[in-house]
Amino acid sequence: MSRLTASASRTFDLPAASLWKVVGDTDLWDRGVGLAHAQYTFEERDGKRVRVARAKEVGGLVSLEWIEPPYEWVQNQFVRGSRSFVTGPLERGGIEVTLNELGPSRTEVTVEFFLVASGLKGQVVARALQQKVKSALPNVFDAITNALASSLLDERLFAHSSPTNEDELARRAKRLIDARPDDLWAKRLASAIQTRSDDELAQIRPFAFADRLEAPRREVLATFLHATRAGLLELRWQINCPACRVSARVDESLADVRPELHCAACNIDYAVDFGDHVEAVFRVHPAIREVYPQTFCASSPVFLPHVFAQVRVGVEPVAIPSASADRPLRARLMGENANVATRLDGPAALHVTSRGISRTEADATHLRADHDVLVQVEELGFAAPSALGSTIATFPEFLDLFATEAPASGVELSVSHLAILFSDLTGSTAKYEEVGDARAFALVQRHFDAMSAAVRAHGGAVVKTMGDAVMATFTSEADATRAALEMIRAQHQLFPDGELGVKLGVYAGPVLAVRANDRLDFFGTTVNVAARLQGQAKSSELVVTRALADELFTTMPEDLTRREFDASLRGIKSRAALSALLVRM
Repeated sequence: MSRLTASASRTFDLPAASLWKVVGDTDLWDRGVGLAHAQYTFEERDGKRVRVARAKEVGGLVSLEWIEPPYEWVQNQFVRGSRSFVTGPLERGGIEVTLNELGPSRTEVTVEFFLVASGLKGQVVARALQQKVKSALPNVFDAITNALASSLLDERLFAHSSPTNEDELARRAKRLIDARPDDLWAKRLASAIQTRSDDELAQIRPFAFADRLEAPRREVLATFLHATRAGLLELRWQINCPACRVSARVDESLADVRPELHCAACNIDYAVDFGDHVEAVFRVHPAIREVYPQTFCASSPVFLPHVFAQVRVGVEPVAIPSASADRPLRARLMGENANVATRLDGPAALHVTSRGISRTEADATHLRADHDVLVQVEELGFAAPSALGSTIATFPEFLDLFATEAPASGVELSVSHLAILFSDLTGSTAKYEEVGDARAFALVQRHFDAMSAAVRAHGGAVVKTMGDAVMATFTSEADATRAALEMIRAQHQLFPDGELGVKLGVYAGPVLAVRANDRLDFFGTTVNVAARLQGQAKSSELVVTRALADELFTTMPEDLTRREFDASLRGIKSRAALSALLVRM
């Protein structure tokens, strides 16, 4: 049995933190040196749940199967991992990348691949792979150097790109641009569909796309939704695991999303929260490009950007950089013990036992355990650029363009927090009697247009209208309140004599996303309370809880007055302390 290696080094005039995103990506290194892409699954082997991969190397002539334990890394310092082959002529293999800072803005990067083989066939295959990797490593470093120099690190280096049906792309892009001539991002999207790799186009996050363009996220999301209607993209629903934050499943329709799901990576079951776990992602339409994403190393840190460190810990202490005030961290155990965690706000000594994690103050952060265990250290402040259900539920274009996209009949998806606004028109009955149906209907329509404009202006969406009433959703009570007050002011401008008024209520909390009348709708106590708050309002008033009024209005604006009162509301056990905000004109 012999161990063969292939290694190379290069020094960059950059700090390690500026290099980590690319040089710490073991999937990139495997792609770059020409290793074969693999198919990954989670399987039970010898009573343990492990990640198993299969690939064909040496031009497809050699079939390999291996078990790939989780890789270990500390951001900006190192990443290392190994593979234990269970079929094929090889015994073990792996990679280690180290970043050695030579100064404030100078870092040496070293990468080493290794293979262990026995037997004649194993030696032949190992040497063929060794030579391929050794000859390719300088080219990979060159590509990284060029990408750093040209600021192209948002592109997947060495990724495969399938051919584009140029005629179909042009036809469908024209359809989008003709429908939205003022859309600044439609042409950029069409260009990306033509030039980006299969990996990028198989699962596009609209907010990440917007961030690359330094564009407003909601504007780009609107472009993506309209592009889906134009046939450029397909909308999918990615359900993310709350523990590892990685996709546990992707569904083609909201009707396919279920209230509970299993994460194969963590081996845990969890309740799906539509607002926090379900993410809208997009895929290029197959009539334009048939994309075939390829994974070369599923254990790469690039797939877990929120994980600052992932290390295997035993009785010997393992040191990691300490948390700082602007970068709070959390250490948690992997797998079925994912709920065992402790926060790190500064240097600490962590001790993992069968009862959990104990924490004591220390001059530097280190971890040790009574038994072999894998620990993740996560950045608490990290937020992936995700268009979550909480955003989709408050997005006008989604509710307008995808009216029938809703959970399956009888399925209720929880949303942990959503702000609900109800409005109702006052004086409409008298107006119909005074001026007749046609004239009164036109006036009421002007009211609805003004209400919709105020909702959109403050990041909300109208879910439905019911007679003279409007129900709208927002991500926050503050946005909903601002929209409601703007509605009242707009109503004063439309009807200065007060012939038609509006009264509103705002409340926030958990709701249920359901299918009602073949559309997405929301139900639950929060919705009922918001409607009942609106019922407590008088014309030109917004009624909210007194706690919310105190939070939002420490000093009252000049055009507002505040009326305090208590009321009994169904859904709230005790009498509610309420505030009515009256807009004076």
